[in-house]
Amino acid sequence: MLVWKEEPILCIDTETTGPDPDTARVVEIALALMLKGAVQWACTWRVNPGVAIPKAASEVHGIYNEDVVEAPPFEAILDLVGLVMYYRVCAAYNAPFDRLILAREFALCGAEVPPEWWIDPLVLARQFIRIRGSGIFRLDNICSRLRIDLGELAHTATADAVASGKIISHYASQLPDDLQEFAELQAFWAEEQWSEWVAYCNRVGRDPGKKRV
Repeated sequence: MLVWKEEPILCIDTETTGPDPDTARVVEIALALMLKGAVQWACTWRVNPGVAIPKAASEVHGIYNEDVVEAPPFEAILDLVGLVMYYRVCAAYNAPFDRLILAREFALCGAEVPPEWWIDPLVLARQFIRIRGSGIFRLDNICSRLRIDLGELAHTATADAVASGKIISHYASQLPDDLQEFAELQAFWAEEQWSEWVAYCNRVGRDPGKKRV
């Protein structure tokens, strides 16, 4: 049994050229190694995606084409990112997006996909906060609700990655110790949440979008 709560968790946040991980490229990646909610190490890289950053994407994350002109391509940081990820439990808020975008970047570099263990604090938040409404599950709103103080990291590129780790730590006592058991439970919750979302969209005549796993 691997007691994941005793292991360092690599929390990841990416900023990209768009919302579709099948086509988007990374323009920034933040890594924060967390142990029981405390930051052990953190680093952020700007990345030249090799394509123009659409205006709509820049307006979301504040990174423009001129900001990445001299930044390295993802391939230049691949070995370091892969080394940090290797053998780690990874986490990201809305993990399917970051997992897929990183898997695509790795594949474009001819490298193997990062590890299979991913924790998604968004799934945890949706499970334990049983209210619904527009914007409730935005990362900043969840941090405010849980009284998570990012201190000197607030408003920095690593803030979202660190916030993910702190959300996981907040709910850790309510989760199974065994990593495999927790992974299966998280997958079950994610499937339930997707079914609820599809049912809601059907009621209001809305497209639920593409399921990411």
